[in-house]
Amino acid sequence: GGAMERCKDPAHVRVGVSMGSPEDVEASARLVATFHELLARSLNIARVGVLASPVLVQCCFLHQVDFVSWLLRLVTVYALIGGAWFLVLPEQLYLGMGLGRFRWLFERFHQGAAFPGAERSL
Repeated sequence: GGAMERCKDPAHVRVGVSMGSPEDVEASARLVATFHELLARSLNIARVGVLASPVLVQCCFLHQVDFVSWLLRLVTVYALIGGAWFLVLPEQLYLGMGLGRFRWLFERFHQGAAFPGAERSL
């Protein structure tokens, strides 16, 4: 029934990774290390995209206003985006942008959320 119908669905994609034989521990370790490096670099690229995109959009308006007005608009855009993330998606902001040093701020405003990191000092 259900498994056969999913295979016919054009939106369903099955991805598999061969980790090699269980006896070849070194090859498996290299593969896992490569995946870890790939994911870390992809996350860094995504962070750069998130941080750079408002600047790129605001650069279209750089020559229409004076520099101070442009800079104030840019700061306003970042404040609005950061504030919206902080209110709506605090855990994703904390983890995705690596804001561990501001754990105290996240915990103060979002008591029910879990923010992993160093244990609190008393």
